[in-house]
Amino acid sequence: MTRLNFTNFAPEAQLQNDVTASATQITLDTVAGFPVPPFTIIVDADTGSEEIMQVTGTEGSATTYAVVRGISDTGGSGGPSFSHSAGASVKHGATAQDFNNMAKVYEAMDDGAGGVNPPIGKPEGGITWGDLV
Repeated sequence: MTRLNFTNFAPEAQLQNDVTASATQITLDTVAGFPVPPFTIIVDADTGSEEIMQVTGTEGSATTYAVVRGISDTGGSGGPSFSHSAGASVKHGATAQDFNNMAKVYEAMDDGAGGVNPPIGKPEGGITWGDLV
């Protein structure tokens, strides 16, 4: 599972150009406030063409991102991919993938009796948070 980065202060951005459903790069009007890749964006949120993308890096300029399209609830591609018009809204946010990944981490530590075993950070053969993400 890829560890994604988050921030509370990424303002809404807009696509600078039209994007086809198979494009693997997008250019935004601003990236001020966005976290360092990798992170999740939501394009055309709350519309019929809402799409979850994972930003994997920058491409050529600071405002052009490489993206994985159609991120599903479990984190892989396979969700819907749409064409988007210049000016479409782009938001950074948490998605079902993020919450499902947290549940996987908890389940990996669950001892079956409702407790967490081994405790995170246990020095004698235990696991740390870094082992799980």
